[in-house]
Amino acid sequence: TDLLAKPGVVAAGEYAYRGDRFSYRGALTEDHARMASIMCRATTMGANLSELFSRRWLKSNVLAWTLWISVNFAYMGVLLWLPSILVDVYKFSIAKSLTMTLIINLVGFSGRLFGVYLIDKIGRKPLIIYTYIMTAVFCIAIGNLENPTYLLVLTAAFFFFADQSSVGVVAYIPELFPTRLRVLGSAWAAAAGRIGSALSPIMAGAFMKYNQYSTVWLIFAAIYLIGVVFRKRLRPLPI
Repeated sequence: TDLLAKPGVVAAGEYAYRGDRFSYRGALTEDHARMASIMCRATTMGANLSELFSRRWLKSNVLAWTLWISVNFAYMGVLLWLPSILVDVYKFSIAKSLTMTLIINLVGFSGRLFGVYLIDKIGRKPLIIYTYIMTAVFCIAIGNLENPTYLLVLTAAFFFFADQSSVGVVAYIPELFPTRLRVLGSAWAAAAGRIGSALSPIMAGAFMKYNQYSTVWLIFAAIYLIGVVFRKRLRPLPI
């Protein structure tokens, strides 16, 4: 009760989620701020699903689900099928295929690190839009590739931007929901993304069976561009 009466409690609770916007310093001690953060998280746990899926937060849910599905769909499809694509389509040896896959994933990891740096420079929303567009461009380029000489460069570029996009999505999704719904909303959106991750390899395998290699990459590009359209068009309610 005493803590609730202190100024800065709400800011301290919000600081646990959005430290770049709110600050408790000067209003609370470190111990009180920690307690306020725990209280803030406790209110989130009591949030109810009926409120999360109410009409008020419909746009936030649609946008969050779309962003997570689009970022996971192509990424997991490429990640799981890349070794097979290199062996079956481009006739690489298994050893060379695995070596290229390792190099490409290391490039993706560097892209994730660069995304962490870039997100503070340009912001979450611009990072998502720019990386989604660039990833779609490289999907189209790979789908129309005839000379395997450039395959390593283009695929590495795909992972470089795809990993950056995941950084932007992870940081942006919680901002679509109020504090009491933030964990719940983010969790449901991430779960939807996992469904996309599961369906993507199945879809890719079905098309690969009929040698529709280019079609797979065009679908991946389309999914990313759908994410861009939803991000530009949907305007969630202000929190």
